Amino acid sequence: MDWHDLISKVIIGLVTGSIAAYLTARYALGRYYKEKWWDKRIDL
Repeated sequence: MDWHDLISKVIIGLVTGSIAAYLTARYALGRYYKEKWWDKRIDL
C-alpha cells in the first residue's frame, strides 16, 4: 500500500465523516428547536 493512497483514503474519510456529523447535528438541533417552540406555544 502506497503512502499517498493511505493518506488520501484517511483524508476522504475524515472529510466525509465531518460533513455527515455536521449535517446530522444541524438537523437534530433544528428539530429540537422546533419542538421547543411548539412546547412554548402550548404553554401560552
